[in-house]
Amino acid sequence: MVLPVWSPPVKIIPSSTHHGEVTKNRLHTAVGAALNEWEIVESILANIFGHLVESQSAAASRAYGTIMAGSARKEALEAATIEFFRGKPDPMMADFYSLFNAYSSAAQYRNNIAHGICYCRISTGGGDDNSGWFLYPPQYNTRRRSGVDNLNSNYIYKARDINHCRDRFVQLGLEASELVNYLRVSYPLP
Repeated sequence: MVLPVWSPPVKIIPSSTHHGEVTKNRLHTAVGAALNEWEIVESILANIFGHLVESQSAAASRAYGTIMAGSARKEALEAATIEFFRGKPDPMMADFYSLFNAYSSAAQYRNNIAHGICYCRISTGGGDDNSGWFLYPPQYNTRRRSGVDNLNSNYIYKARDINHCRDRFVQLGLEASELVNYLRVSYPLP
C-alpha cells in the first residue's frame, strides 16, 4: 500500500465566516477519536518492532513502549529495520521507511491534539462574529504561542481539523497493519 499524500490542517483565524463549534463536546469527541487512532498506530508499530528484533515475547514491545519521544521510536524502528533486512534485500523496505517518515510527520499533529485546550473565542466587538469553541495550545506553551492571544497560536483547530488528522492516523494504522502482516507471512518467527 502506498500512503496517500497528506496535508496538515490549515490555520484559519476565527472570523465572521469561520465560526468555532457551538459547544466544546464536538472537540472533545474528535480529540478522543483521534488519540484512539494514534494509539492503534503506536500499538502496531510496537508489533512491527517486536518482529524486527525477532522477539516472540512481549518484551520487545514493552521495551519499545518505554521510549518516550516519537523521534526516538522512529530511530529505533529504523535501526531494527536495517539490521533485520541486512543480507535480505526486500522491495518492501521502502514502504517501512515511508511509514516511519509519515509517522514522524504526523506526531506533531498528534501532540497538538493531545496537548490542546478548548477555548471559546468571543468577539470583542459585542457581536458573535468570532464566537465558538476551538482547540488551541494552552497559554503556558511558549513553543506553540507567540503571545497571550489565542490568535497568535501555531494552530487553531475545529472538530473537522482534528478529524482530518484522525483520518491520517487511520491511514497510518492501515499501512502499519499491512506491513506487520507482511512480516509475519514473509518472515515467520521460529
